[in-house]
Amino acid sequence: NWNPVYDGANTAGRSQVSTQGKFGTFNNTLGDWMLRIGGIAGGVFTDVAVGDLYNDVNAEGPSFNLLPGGEIQLSQVVQNVGTAAVAAYTVDVLVNGPGGSQVYAEELVGLNLAVDGVQTLTTTSTFLCTQAGEYLCRSILNVTSDENADNDTTWLRFFAGGNDRVYRYDDNGDADSYVGFNTGSGWALRFTPVEYPAKLTSIRVNVGLNGTGDFRVYAMDEATGLPAGNPLWSATPPVIAGWNDIAVTGNINFFDGQEFAIAYLFQTGVTMGYDNDPPNAASNAEMGVTTFQVGNNGGQFFEDDGGNLCMQAYIDTSSAIPPLPVIATSQDTMDFGTLNPNDGSSATISLWVYNEGGVDPLSVTGMVINPPAIRSAYTLSQTTFSVAAGDSEEVLVTFDPVTHRAYNGLLAINNNSNNNAAYGVILRGTGDSTVSVNEIDLPLPQEYALLQNFPNPFNPQTQINFSLPASSEVRLTVVNMLGQEVALLAQGRLSAGTFSATFDGANLPSGLYFYRLDAGNFTSTRKMMLMK
Repeated sequence: NWNPVYDGANTAGRSQVSTQGKFGTFNNTLGDWMLRIGGIAGGVFTDVAVGDLYNDVNAEGPSFNLLPGGEIQLSQVVQNVGTAAVAAYTVDVLVNGPGGSQVYAEELVGLNLAVDGVQTLTTTSTFLCTQAGEYLCRSILNVTSDENADNDTTWLRFFAGGNDRVYRYDDNGDADSYVGFNTGSGWALRFTPVEYPAKLTSIRVNVGLNGTGDFRVYAMDEATGLPAGNPLWSATPPVIAGWNDIAVTGNINFFDGQEFAIAYLFQTGVTMGYDNDPPNAASNAEMGVTTFQVGNNGGQFFEDDGGNLCMQAYIDTSSAIPPLPVIATSQDTMDFGTLNPNDGSSATISLWVYNEGGVDPLSVTGMVINPPAIRSAYTLSQTTFSVAAGDSEEVLVTFDPVTHRAYNGLLAINNNSNNNAAYGVILRGTGDSTVSVNEIDLPLPQEYALLQNFPNPFNPQTQINFSLPASSEVRLTVVNMLGQEVALLAQGRLSAGTFSATFDGANLPSGLYFYRLDAGNFTSTRKMMLMK
């Protein structure tokens, strides 16, 4: 229903035309569109434009919907579309909360914006959306001698609140215009619940005429970012001009991050309502795609930035159990504590893997520990298995450190779950052969000293004595020929005196080793030989 004036005179085929927008083929036509383009030819002028204004919710990225209490930071994209560089400019960021009262304001400063340059300014502070409802953000650009004020203001609308409410992008008023489509084509809106499980119970749409509507609900494909597959629900109810509430029958439930789209297909001459007032969620690329063109009777979807459709979704809380497998574990961190790598000690903890889905089995296809450098210290009783819906499987994780070091990493559980295909469990463990040192009853020494071990050579134990003339921070270590630390014999503050530590090399190969004492500013290293 968009009709530019067309000069149909018999001229050369300079123009191209399509009868179905993105869904038709472009063909040469004899004639010219009656279009005029104006601008400034040459000269120097200043024109800075504000682009997308977007939020960052809880430092996890942009969202049009969030739970109350979410922490918000705002960013504004700015572009120099003039022909003169701009040394400085400011952007006032203002936020009105539910009820219209101002809840946040900050002035952002931009510097040295080159011609065609793009900068993103981010607020230095955050604010909490403590109250449920609509938050309307506005950015106002201020720059000296700016010749075009039409591009100096931009908007963002987002909402705080759990489920059991209407999700929307429009201003909830009457439609500002109505748009028709080719038969079998239309538009769709994407919706993302803030809580799961979530149930779609009704949709609310604004149409321009009385008649029959054609409404459908599609699941979003995570890989393509488009609605996909057969409709989860469809209906062709009678509608009247204005707003209509349409019940969604059946159990249309969504789980753990699933999104959906509501589509309207033009079949009967009933036009779709549009909210033309800013902000336009569909044109805000930084906030993610919200709107899609639909063609071929629901067989094609394309991203679109046309505007805010007057189409809303009522999303309720749900107690439904997802049919797809859902992975969970008995703990998200396994802490094995500190073990002595020299005495053969180990620790084993049970990790239970649950399938909280309702029908399909959970298939674990592999369990991998990263980084690779710590894998030798951990043993898994099994790495592939299947868990029936509602059931669990035990995996024994054994920690057996081979040297003195931290063995912190991540156990990745690769699986076919609907919620997390690379589920992670944190691993923590330390190999530490620290032993308590014994003080020897001798007169207080006059100087620092590290004595030769006895016996030497030894098998497998030897005694190492050292002296401290004053209270000191002490570290007594043993390293191999490669400089790798194999034992920590003492660490911490000791009082003045003479001390003895025992080193046990039962789990080490024969060879030459070095032991080192660090005490205050004193450092000394000696050799010893382990012979088995």
